Amino acid sequence: MLGNASIEPKTCGGAVRCWQRCGSTDRREYNIALADVLGFPEGLAYLERAGNSDRIIAEWERAGRPVTAQWLKYGECVRRALLAQNRYRDWVEYLMRSRQWSDAIAALEECSPSEIKSLQFELIRQLARSNLTPQQVRIARSRYMTLIDQVLSNSDWKTYLAVPEVGIVLERIGDLVRTLRFYEQFVQAENLHLKVFARQRWIVNKIKQQNYAANVDTRRAVAIQEEINRKASDWRIDLDALPTDLPPIDRLTVHKSQQAAINLVQGLPPGVQLNLSSSDGHAYSFRIDSIEVRVVKRDHLLKATITDLHTLNLLQIEVDSRGGRVCIGNMFVEADDGQRLLFQGPVTGCSGAIIYRQSPPLVQLKLPNHPDTIVF
Repeated sequence: MLGNASIEPKTCGGAVRCWQRCGSTDRREYNIALADVLGFPEGLAYLERAGNSDRIIAEWERAGRPVTAQWLKYGECVRRALLAQNRYRDWVEYLMRSRQWSDAIAALEECSPSEIKSLQFELIRQLARSNLTPQQVRIARSRYMTLIDQVLSNSDWKTYLAVPEVGIVLERIGDLVRTLRFYEQFVQAENLHLKVFARQRWIVNKIKQQNYAANVDTRRAVAIQEEINRKASDWRIDLDALPTDLPPIDRLTVHKSQQAAINLVQGLPPGVQLNLSSSDGHAYSFRIDSIEVRVVKRDHLLKATITDLHTLNLLQIEVDSRGGRVCIGNMFVEADDGQRLLFQGPVTGCSGAIIYRQSPPLVQLKLPNHPDTIVF
């Protein structure tokens, strides 16, 4: 009689012991009752023995689809229950939430064609925002590259993804040749923000390639370094101030009104506006906290005024790259050799360097409470 009875939660423990004494542990009711006694996620395995996929999914969803180590231990129970109900998308999304990236890519094969495309795009978006490293990818790199190839085979991929999202995923995968080839497509882009981003990341990855070549082929390493120097000069990128770490992806989505700032000034904090004083971009200003910077730049000449609006202390810089002549305040310096002068103050916490041997000259500016070097 007990085996066919409906078991209330309060009596589950007694029922389980009774079935165990009777040797009736193969009954469906026993496994369901034992699942309730154990709780979840431990009880999921016994719900699976009972063939109760509905209850497995219900308990998983009731718990909030958790990604804790305790629940991930029983992930296969959840997977089989979801697939039994053709809920492939839910499983792929769960793998993404739990950062099981390689498994998520593999699971795409079980999804319907109508779901695969949107899930592939979502995977790229999340991979771009992950902490994935080339070392973590090494064993399954071909799987990740297949995902990239499939995404880029869609003629409309730019409708769903930003170029930096794909580029950063390629960098996380660690395929330098493919990464460089991808960025090369955008180094002459009409969009100023995209062009600068692609150029900077191309150089960063080319430097990685040069470092690798230095250990295996010194002649090739020298050739790569020459190419890096040539591109940096053509694109007016200061190699010493170039940020090498992957930028936070959400900082790369910039309003059109700020695109000029990205082209003219490197390293501006998010939200800082560039105010153009001339339509050709030769005169502009920006403000960071209490520091105001005004710049006039044309060919071989650069003039900058850096003012602390609280103390009214200011630093005036004038640079003529033709003769290596630099004016800092009322003092003129003419350099016979080298290409860089360092400065500090009188604006509180302000320091930096003047690159005076190139046209136009560059100023590298360090401000208090801002980790990035600002280059203009």
